[in-house]
Order: sequence, then structure tokens, then C-alpha cells
Amino acid sequence: MKKYIVLVLALIFVALPICSCKNNDGPTVNEDGVVLLEEPIVIADASGAYFTVVKPSESTEIIDSCVFSLAKPAEGFSLKHAVAKKDGNGNTDKEILIGFTCRAESAAAMESIGYDDYSITYSNNKIIVAAHNPERLSEAVTFLKEKLLKVTDGKLEYIGNYTYESSDALMIGEGDSIDDYKIVCGDDSLYMSAQSIQKYVKAKYGVQLEIIYDTKPKDSKEIVLGNAKRDICALADGLGMGEGIIAVKDKDLLIAAKDITTTLALFDIFTEEYISGLYTDTFNFKADFETTVNVYKDEFKDSNKVSDGSDIRVMSFNVLVDIWSDTPAVKGRDTTVAKTLMYYAPDVVGLQEASATWHKNLKSLLKNTPYKLICTEHEYVDAKYGNLNFVPILYNSETLTLKDSGTREYTSAHVKYMRTISWALFEKVEGKEQFIVVNTHYEAPGKNAEEKAEYLEHRKKQTADMIKFLGELEDKYDLPILLTGDFNTTEGNDKTGHHSPYWNIINSGMHEAKYTADVIKRACSTWHELGASVSTESDGSFDHIFGNDKIKFTYFNTLVDKMLINAADHCPIYADVKFK
Repeated sequence: MKKYIVLVLALIFVALPICSCKNNDGPTVNEDGVVLLEEPIVIADASGAYFTVVKPSESTEIIDSCVFSLAKPAEGFSLKHAVAKKDGNGNTDKEILIGFTCRAESAAAMESIGYDDYSITYSNNKIIVAAHNPERLSEAVTFLKEKLLKVTDGKLEYIGNYTYESSDALMIGEGDSIDDYKIVCGDDSLYMSAQSIQKYVKAKYGVQLEIIYDTKPKDSKEIVLGNAKRDICALADGLGMGEGIIAVKDKDLLIAAKDITTTLALFDIFTEEYISGLYTDTFNFKADFETTVNVYKDEFKDSNKVSDGSDIRVMSFNVLVDIWSDTPAVKGRDTTVAKTLMYYAPDVVGLQEASATWHKNLKSLLKNTPYKLICTEHEYVDAKYGNLNFVPILYNSETLTLKDSGTREYTSAHVKYMRTISWALFEKVEGKEQFIVVNTHYEAPGKNAEEKAEYLEHRKKQTADMIKFLGELEDKYDLPILLTGDFNTTEGNDKTGHHSPYWNIINSGMHEAKYTADVIKRACSTWHELGASVSTESDGSFDHIFGNDKIKFTYFNTLVDKMLINAADHCPIYADVKFK
């Protein structure tokens, strides 16, 4: 019996260091690697919370998520949260600091850990959660909640400090230096982005990185911007429209998308996430870092998911010309239009008011995407604008094959160079179904009584021309037909007067997506003063998408995002389509 007692005691003494260990002159460390405090810190009790969760003055979605997760750290406890104000280093409030705040304690903690590490420590009435990148910051907050906050006798307590040290290799590791790098531009448009990195590195490290173009051979470690002539750019090959990649390979860093527009937008995300100082003032990445970014998902309020069972997506967009004295320049607005196209990814788009500048800029912004602009010229030659077609069609050459296309003039028009019919016959790459898209822009409503009467007669005659042309297409091809455009006429109840052009189209056998789609997300007026919010209560609209009896609309939406309101004076509309 005595032997068994001795054996049990021996096992207990052996097990004690496993549960917690304390050096003769050092702190106690538990089984999770937590350095226990001599006395736990009371965070909250029945009287309320004593600590406030504090985040940097500029935040991100991940930082906000970390803060909100600590708002209710345990059952029965709630913590307030606030923004760290720049009130000097003498702040003695009880705070849980999340990320790179303006507090001196945050800066000291960040300085003490490596790029891929994180730490949670207590100092000067503050629990400091520090990490140099968003992934580790999220892990740190999870560890804090699960391992360092304990409920004891009705009190929420912080029990100890913890530092995680990563063994993963870094892009800039031991023996490496930031001044080993050059910045490579894949396009002139990215030079200012390259300068942003150059300026940041200069301010942080005192090193002036050289900026080169990809025409120069590789002779150093590189930070590559855009789809450059570098082997690392093969990582971007599988990207879809609106996607970008930030990746490290063989000590080189890539920030790229297939097209310039998305690369520039991706660089804004890169700046916020990695070099703005929101997380860190250290420039580094894990050696195998790679993330694919849906670049535009946070810029638009609506989902871009195509409805189930649809064959194609069609869009109509009056982008607002720049040729009149009271219309704004295209630059700036063009980027928003390009982003919209790449996010919602319509297979075909009917454009209106697309001036020569729009033609040029969209071709540039959509370079290296599958979009192609067709019907860019018409037969009528204007003294000022030549044969430029203001109602071209844009299509996705990866999903559609162009079989035929053309333009037709109206027999009656006031602004003849802008009033054209464009059409195209497409075949789907998958499935081989064929269909026709017709795009147009009717005469304007007019400003005074005389103009209104004259222009209405033009629209009525243009409708007669359109109905005749649609009949010719049906007789020749017997295919599904889609009609897009700015018709400058709404669907009001007056079927014989001002609104008759709309109803004449309906009575010819066409139906409108806004009323016949299976799912109608937002049916509202589309015209608005540039920059002014659109009325979502009125369903009267100048812009329409029609289909013949071989078309079934599965989804319809009017896009009313703030940035689109500032891009043009018409909201884009789109519909998902199934062929009967």
C-alpha cells in the first residue's frame, strides 16, 4: 500500500510542471504558454465594465470585426468601444487597445514583435493587442477571448500575457533588406502607384527604391505592379474580371489584375491594408503570402450573382456625353463605368451618349479584359463628329461570338448624329444559342412646348422605324431579340400621346424586363440630375430593356449606387435572360 501512495505522489509531482511551471526567479506559465499575472485584472463585474475596447482612428472591416467581437467577450458581460483619440501618451484610462492605435503602448508592443507574430500584454492600465497584419490580429483577438479572459466568481478577468512567434519565413527575412528591391511598372498608368510605395519606403526606412518598367531585365528582387513582363505575373493568369492578386514568390511581391482599372483599384486596397499604417508601419509579408481579392465587392450595394437558369446578362447604360458646355469631362466617370461593367459582368451592353472620348477611354480601361466595342461607326457623316456612333454595343468575347452587326439611321431626327440604331447577332460560346441585341437612343424630351411637340413627333417616327426594323430581323433570323436603350419616353398611362412611343413598342409584341422578370430587385426612375439621388418611388423611366416572345427575363435591377449617381445622369439597368 505504501508503494502505491509513493507512486501516486510521484505522478502528481511530475504532472505539476505540465499544468503550469514557474522558474525559481521567473513568472508562472500555463499549459497554453500564457504568462500568468500575479493578480488577475478585473475587466468587468456586476457593477459594470471597467475597460473600453479602443481601435485606431482610421479603421478597416477586420479591425471593426475584432472590436465588435470583444463587445460581448463572455456570457453576461458587455464592453463599450471607442476610437483612440490623439490625446498624447499620458492617457491612463483602462483600455483594450486593438491594433496600431496612437497610444505609446501600441507602438512599443508593435516594435517588440516580428511581422508575422502577435502579442497580448498588459501595461499602464491597458491590454495591448498587437499584430502587423490583419490575419494575425484576428488570431490575437480570438486567443484573448478564449484563453486570457476568464469568468471567476461573477467577474470577467484578464489572467496573463501571451506572445505568438511565427516560424514561417518572410519575404524580407534575416539577411534581406528592403533596399535589395526595385519597383516594376507594367504600365504607365501605374507609375503614380509605384511612387506611392517609393515614398512610403523612403519615409519609413530612408531608402529610395528605383522605379523601372518591365522592358528592363530583372536583376534584383522586385515589387511588381500590374500585368508586367515578369514570370511572377503568371500567378494572375487564372483571375476573373474584377479580381486581383497580392502574392509573394521567390522573394518578389506581385500586386496585379488582368486589366489596369482593376489593378489601380487593387492598389488602393493594398495601400489601406498593408502600407497605410492602419495595421503596421513595417513593410513585409510572409514568404508564401498569396490572396485573391474580389476588388469591387465593397463598392457596390447589390450582389453581382447571375440568377439561376439564366443564359446571359444584358445591360443598358447612358453614360452622359462630354461634348456640350454643361456636361462634365469623361475622365474619372469612366473608371466608375468600367468598374461597374467588370463587377456586374454583363455579356452585352447597350451604351448611349458614348462620345469619341468614351470610345477611347473605355477601350483603354477595359484593355486585357474580354470586352470588345462594336458598332462604333455609322453611315451618316456629321460635319463635326464624322461617322462616330454614339450608341455602340459592348460585348464579352469570352462568353459570346459575334456573328454579324450593323447600324441603321432613323428617317426622322433632330440630333441626327446621336439618333442611331445599332444591332448585333451573337452566338453563345457555350450552348451555341444565337440571339440579337438592338440598341438605340431616341430624340430628347425637349425644353419648351414647341420643342416638346416637335421632338415627340420624332420619337413617334423613330418608334415606327424601330418596329419595322425589329420585324425585318424576326423575319430574317427568327431568333430571340433584346432591345436596349434610352428611349426618352416613360411608361405612363397616356397610350396615345406623350407616352405612345413606349406603348407602341409593347403593342408590337415586345415586353419589358422591369415588369415581366421573375425577380424585380429595383424598378425605379433612371434619369436624375448628375450627383443627385434618384427617386426609387417612381417607376417611370426613360431607359428600358425589352424582349420579344422568345425571351424570358429572370431578373431585373436598376443600379443606384452613390458613385454611379456621380458618374452619369442615368442609372444603368440590367436583366438576366433565359432563351425560350
